[in-house]
Amino acid sequence: MAKKKQYIIIGDIHGCLEEFRKLLRACEWTTNDRVILLGDLVNRGPDSLGVLKLARKIKAVCLWGNHELRLWQAKKKGTFDQLKPSEQKTFKSLTEKDWRYLSKFKPYLSIEKWNLLLVHGGFIPGKKIEDHDVHTLTHIQVIAKGGSFGKRVDYPNGKFWSDLWKGPQFVLYGHTPRTKVYKSLMGWCLDTGCVMGGKLTACVFPGKRLVQVDAAKAYYRKIAFPN
Repeated sequence: MAKKKQYIIIGDIHGCLEEFRKLLRACEWTTNDRVILLGDLVNRGPDSLGVLKLARKIKAVCLWGNHELRLWQAKKKGTFDQLKPSEQKTFKSLTEKDWRYLSKFKPYLSIEKWNLLLVHGGFIPGKKIEDHDVHTLTHIQVIAKGGSFGKRVDYPNGKFWSDLWKGPQFVLYGHTPRTKVYKSLMGWCLDTGCVMGGKLTACVFPGKRLVQVDAAKAYYRKIAFPN
């Protein structure tokens, strides 16, 4: 009997190629499965190009992360001066195959079969999904009193958008690293800080099953935001 098709949804990889490979093995990935990456495939870790190459090879569907978006915007502007030195290194090393692959990244993805929404950063509760711009979708972490929104460093007293999200769709997202999967009523954050020495996490459907592998080391810095 043929193995039932899986949907393997993976959080922020950040260049951690070996952990990416290990996680696919742990999920018992086959070519019949569909892999969806929630953005931030690149930067900070040891092998961004290797991650992109493997993602292409397994025909993964990818969402824009803030890191890919910065690279893409730099290419459109024709200058990478606004990028950090490590990001400039990634930018210079990307091949035409990589850029073509990035051009196919999606801002978000809906899987009606399981009433799922997938995104890198998040959504503004109460706002139509289609009215979100890609910058918001890839950067939002918290919502401040009065409705302002952005990164948690900008609004340290803000509430996490996922804690305010009432659905009706269940959201899987990344972007906000924690030591373990952060679970709200209608959303889970799959960024468990692999590049910071944490874990690389997947959520596998059917079954909504979490699968994790440990990082080989802290490539970037230790997790600074415990639950």
